[in-house]
Amino acid sequence: MKMDISPTRGEETQKVAEAIVAASPAVLARAKVILEGTGK
Repeated sequence: MKMDISPTRGEETQKVAEAIVAASPAVLARAKVILEGTGK
């Protein structure tokens, strides 16, 4: 999998991390499936 990675400020990274932690288990499970490439 190819992903563009660009530098971000610590505050922006913290906001992303907080959003991930706050996501429901169902959303996290779906994201895992998508990122693993199975798409189910």
